Amino acid sequence: MRIGIIGLGDIAQKAYLPVLAGREGTELVLCTRDAKCLHRISTRYRIKECYTELSHLLAAGVDAIMIHAATQAHSQMAMQALQAGIPVFVDKPLSYHFEQCEPVFELAAKQNLPFMLGFNRRYAPLYQDAISAPLLSLNYQKNRFNLPDEPRRFIVDDFIHLIDFALFCGKQAPSDVQLMTSIEQKKLATISVNWQQQQAQFRISMNRLNGINQERLEYHSCNQHWQIDNLRQGVHYQQNQQIPLGFDDWQTTLFKRGFVTMINEWVRRIESGDSQSNDIQHLWNVHWLAEQLTQQAEQRCLKS
Repeated sequence: MRIGIIGLGDIAQKAYLPVLAGREGTELVLCTRDAKCLHRISTRYRIKECYTELSHLLAAGVDAIMIHAATQAHSQMAMQALQAGIPVFVDKPLSYHFEQCEPVFELAAKQNLPFMLGFNRRYAPLYQDAISAPLLSLNYQKNRFNLPDEPRRFIVDDFIHLIDFALFCGKQAPSDVQLMTSIEQKKLATISVNWQQQQAQFRISMNRLNGINQERLEYHSCNQHWQIDNLRQGVHYQQNQQIPLGFDDWQTTLFKRGFVTMINEWVRRIESGDSQSNDIQHLWNVHWLAEQLTQQAEQRCLKS
């Protein structure tokens, strides 16, 4: 299998190349306009086929494309690959603006091609253990130290991880949400979003004025409760007992954070031609909700 990778920044180098380069039967083809980076990475992983233009990569007979370029280029590059009939994986988000996402989702559905975005948290092993149980309530927070930001970057670049995970657990878009925010010097400092679907309750939040970078998932099922911290350790409560959750020392950070499982799923979709049409609708819902929240938060920042 030949997989083309365009964009060789930090995320590609830290999260994707170490996993993909070690897969038996996978041949990587690299593409970036940064000649020095291209030479360095291709030498490190002994990759012989490299390009500096996307058009050349698309004409190279690859079985799939993975886009790790700047976010501003994601949607255009995805459109080009889909128009060429090539399955596409894109770093999240697809775009900072929802109107640029819609044509890509429509084309992916029309072409019936595998299409995936890099939402790794739904593939994190400790999270997968929890979400296998029917949901009663979810409280998911991802906090950062001293990092208020403009709403679009705050929500669409970071908070969108929580939106994806919550909608993935709920299996549909919420019809009505409650948004709470706090503003610090015209920047978004905290956000909390709540809603209910049938009997399940959802709360996702981010505090950018937290004492430390921190992530915690609390997932409640019938007489069960999972509390998972920073994707790598936690506790499963049931039958009035506490069961510690964690990993063996030999397991990698990329496995703990869901990247290995996500990449395995991506390769499976390429091999099988599985377009996962329901997932395209899910991704549409995620970016649509992110856009609605962003517009509301932007108005609040302007009025503050």
